[in-house]
Amino acid sequence: MTETSKVAFSGVVLLSLVLTWGGATALASTQTLFYDNFNSYDPNLQLAGQGGWFQDPNFTAPLMLSTSTPLGPTVAIDGLHRTGTGQYNGSSIALLEHSLSGPLNSNGTSISSVDAWAFNAYRSHGAGMFLDSADHLTQIEFYASWYPGHSPAWTVVLSLNGSAVYQDYIYGSFDELAHLEIVIDGAAGDYYGRLTSANGVFLTPTHPITSSEIAQLTQVSLLEDFRDSLYLGADMDNVLVTTTTSSVPEPSSLALLGVGLLGIARRARGRVVR
Repeated sequence: MTETSKVAFSGVVLLSLVLTWGGATALASTQTLFYDNFNSYDPNLQLAGQGGWFQDPNFTAPLMLSTSTPLGPTVAIDGLHRTGTGQYNGSSIALLEHSLSGPLNSNGTSISSVDAWAFNAYRSHGAGMFLDSADHLTQIEFYASWYPGHSPAWTVVLSLNGSAVYQDYIYGSFDELAHLEIVIDGAAGDYYGRLTSANGVFLTPTHPITSSEIAQLTQVSLLEDFRDSLYLGADMDNVLVTTTTSSVPEPSSLALLGVGLLGIARRARGRVVR
């Protein structure tokens, strides 16, 4: 191959690589849609009304904060602080909600997570984190589940139109820090639960979820259920929701870069010929 041919060939290869990279590869980044560690709040007050958290009108038991949980000494949700009327209805359930700052990417990976501590002695039950729609008809739930009939567990549920479609259990991880994650893989069209503790990483099976269902998940919610005097809740802290975004260089930018590379190749070829 002559020197002229080498220069021309190099320019074509560079242009080809640029166009291939621009057409096939996207630059992914992670966007935080919500984060709260509760540290800026007054621990002597309930969560509703602080930091944009609002109470669901159908579930009106206060959700209390504390600096004396196992997750402390920082401010955290106190699941052992029983509130409500003691009646077996929504007046003894605390459900607090917060809107996300933007939509989940239906083609990316979205993760909702919380640090939690459930208590075997206090039978932590019905306490955890949701990703859900404003009307609560579409939900992915991750919560403590204590029943006399089985070992303490964490439950992951997908509910559509208000009814549970898939339900999975991760057993154990009470009386220790448990990092709970709802992982949605929009590209694969599925979701699963992941629990990380000192004993390891535990995953539920994956289940299908559609892009339209993902789009309905516009808020994060925290739940404590105090209806039954046999059960108390779980402590929670560090609520985080993220989603991946993709950005591809504009075609005009790629074209300019390609033209520039060809120009360099031509100039180099002219120098060789002379």
